[in-house]
Amino acid sequence: MQDTKSSNSQHNTVESSIELENLLAKPQKKSDEWQSKVSRLTAIEHSKSIKEGADDLGYLRSLALCRWAQVAGVKDAKKKSLQATRYRTEIPPALDGLKNPQLVNAAIELMVNLRGPWCLDYISSQVVKPHIDKKGVPLLVTWAQKASLSQAEFLKTLLKNCSSSEVDEKRLLVLIKESSSKLTFSQELSSESASLQAAEAVQFAIEKIAENKSEKIKSELSNLVKKIIEKISLSHPSVVIHGHFLQSLFLIRQLPELKKIASTITTKQIGSSLKVLEDLCALGGDDGMKYGKLLIPALQNAYPNFDKHLADFAKTSPSLSNLKNKDNSSNEINLEDSATSIYARLLPSWNDFYRSQLDQGTLSLINADLEAAARLNGIEFLGITGEVVSFDPVSQRLQNESLSVPINVRIVRPAIIFRRVNGTIRIILPAIVDFT
Repeated sequence: MQDTKSSNSQHNTVESSIELENLLAKPQKKSDEWQSKVSRLTAIEHSKSIKEGADDLGYLRSLALCRWAQVAGVKDAKKKSLQATRYRTEIPPALDGLKNPQLVNAAIELMVNLRGPWCLDYISSQVVKPHIDKKGVPLLVTWAQKASLSQAEFLKTLLKNCSSSEVDEKRLLVLIKESSSKLTFSQELSSESASLQAAEAVQFAIEKIAENKSEKIKSELSNLVKKIIEKISLSHPSVVIHGHFLQSLFLIRQLPELKKIASTITTKQIGSSLKVLEDLCALGGDDGMKYGKLLIPALQNAYPNFDKHLADFAKTSPSLSNLKNKDNSSNEINLEDSATSIYARLLPSWNDFYRSQLDQGTLSLINADLEAAARLNGIEFLGITGEVVSFDPVSQRLQNESLSVPINVRIVRPAIIFRRVNGTIRIILPAIVDFT
């Protein structure tokens, strides 16, 4: 007898759920009768959503129905606080189980502010599914943007499946356009951090272009690369002389599919780069000139015919004229006093010798004393041999030249720096690095 009652009760709740869905599909919010019916049925769904025993799909469906009722203008529904608390720690079921696009979108709206460790993988799996309609895609894109820690992570969440033949091409084109329009570099980021984020985003887009066979997808991804450069330049104007930004321009130049866009970017950015470089040299004094000199190899890699552009610009710029006339050898050591001169010459040779010894124990005391004495005079190593770090073409040099530029590298020989009393540093010798 009890089982029959339980079965009837379950059947009734399913019937009420279907009835509510049908009523919400044809809203009549000015009708008192409609408001009364929907309010009663919504209260049932809300009650079901707070019961601990509800299965995952049933729980999500009940919440989505309540949210849909709010959007449809049900007065009593708007008074209810809806939160998908279960999914703060648990992964939600696939959205196709809800079937109705209105319910799917309502469910996404309820979860869009969640930040669980499962979020990005879940968004990636759902955003390419056919049951996500033209309203659901932007909702998932917004969720991905909120949950991502960087723009590269944002793009990877939405576009990591863009090379799959199993995903509809139209959906992929929409995703690329949506991600391009929502891409943003926060002005709260330093130019260096923003530059690194942009470089990672460009690297990811280039990888997807290289592995994709669809010409339409390639074209849209190429526009995305252009948009990344435009947006980072607009939000952080000084980024044009940061190593990671210049690295991105170099990577763009290497891909045949990006030849036309690379030319457009170069034409637009070369003037900005030279202008910021001019300000750096003019306002930064000797330190600005020294840093400008370190930038030259990265600028030459980023821009074809950079030396010619520099020479033309230097005709009307005393600062760049002085920079151009200096010896640009990366091995030249500009020193602040005679003691640093000795240590700057000694430390690289000593480091090579010390690292080559099988039994470093007998030399460890001498090594420690030498490094301590160097530090007293402001000279020290930056980084540790064997350490994996982000690549910076300004403070590092690749041991083996390559057409590709890595995001991360392994330190072969640390950089030599002069650390001033005020905490600022000057690179005396760039680090030698290699691919990881």
